[in-house]
Amino acid sequence: MIIAIGQMSDLSFVDDGGPRLDERGLLVFDADRQATTSPDVFASGEVVTGPGAAVNAIASGKRAAVAIARYLGVAAAELPDPDPIGELPKRLREGYVKPAPRRRMPARDSKERIEDFQEVELGFAEVDARCEASRCLLCGSGARYSQLKCVSCLTCVRVCPYGAPWADKDGLGGIDPAACQACGICYTQCPAKAIDLEVRSEEQVLAEIEEKLAGGGELEIGCWYPQSRVAPDAAAVLLPCTARVSVLMLLRALEAGAEKVYVAVCSDDDDGHFKHGHRQTQAAVAEARAALEDIEMDPDAIELVVVGEKKCLQGKGAPEK
Repeated sequence: MIIAIGQMSDLSFVDDGGPRLDERGLLVFDADRQATTSPDVFASGEVVTGPGAAVNAIASGKRAAVAIARYLGVAAAELPDPDPIGELPKRLREGYVKPAPRRRMPARDSKERIEDFQEVELGFAEVDARCEASRCLLCGSGARYSQLKCVSCLTCVRVCPYGAPWADKDGLGGIDPAACQACGICYTQCPAKAIDLEVRSEEQVLAEIEEKLAGGGELEIGCWYPQSRVAPDAAAVLLPCTARVSVLMLLRALEAGAEKVYVAVCSDDDDGHFKHGHRQTQAAVAEARAALEDIEMDPDAIELVVVGEKKCLQGKGAPEK
């Protein structure tokens, strides 16, 4: 196996008896079989295509794995070509999408870096790194529903601010993956528990809460874009959106030994889906606090705290410390 890193491949080791190279210095290969001109040698990625997108190199590697398996007599299904992604619906593009320019990588001043050969780029702060990673790492992580469990109450259709769930004459017709933003509102509101997300399940979040509270202390539940920590010394459980916070999560945290549970929301502005998601979080906290009052426990053990605007989604700079 030859590992290629970057956009330049070093094929200087290939001699006259090895795979043939073309005039560009790339391996000559059969795209259908991922095979080179030498028996038993397969290739994929930028060593045969030249510089390109990383995701194309990954797909090429998967095709090579299938080709090698077949060459060795191992049954392997052909990888289907993914459906092309269409244009984002106009109602989403104009109503909910807030432009978020790419974060600029901090770098050393030019007057300093001409003096030595130290690294120029300084690296992202955590909030910037998470914002940049969120551009692609949640792809395909939206809501999925079970036709077996679905009772066609259409709650998800009513609460989704993106209009991802759609209905027909027979009830819920499906959830549009192109519109779904994995906020989790439908997940928390579905009375039949017929909806789940392709990110951590509620069971996994509950297990993380119990693990974080193994030694007691305080717990902070927030989103992946915290502007500041409510309780810096508290254990933290981060979710794609605090709309996913459920009553069960809050009560389970207290059951696991939490002295205090903070729910840190990024925004309570009154535009679009942020406001809708904020209402969902408020409702979960209110219901959990009411449950504590019913059993004569202090409802202040659960506190909702607004930590600031969701600046990372609005293309603004990192928060000041």
